[in-house]
Amino acid sequence: MKKFFLVPLLLIYINCSSAAVNYTTENKALLGETIAELRQTAVNNQYEELEKYFLPTFKNNIVLKYLKQYDLSKVNIIVSEPSFERNGRAKNVMILNYASESMYFNITWKFVEDEWKIQNVAERK
Repeated sequence: MKKFFLVPLLLIYINCSSAAVNYTTENKALLGETIAELRQTAVNNQYEELEKYFLPTFKNNIVLKYLKQYDLSKVNIIVSEPSFERNGRAKNVMILNYASESMYFNITWKFVEDEWKIQNVAERK
């Protein structure tokens, strides 16, 4: 009788533990393409297009509003190689360099609806 009770529980546990996102080379390449498109969009000052790279959160709306105040065409954008996490997220560092001033940001990406979107932007101190 215990075997009949143990087998369904074991199957449920196995199914739930393998629910993590598997990063294929396509997903990793897609993030690289998304980052390249984001850099090009920023350099061309296409602020409306920048919104499609961000998740619609209150904090991201503030970040976008802040970015619209500046001319991004003169900014050199340097992005580190992303590190992928098991929970459908990736992290990297973005450096905005203007003349002799550099600002560092920790970027958290989330894989949503077959696209990578910026979930969080935090200034690195």
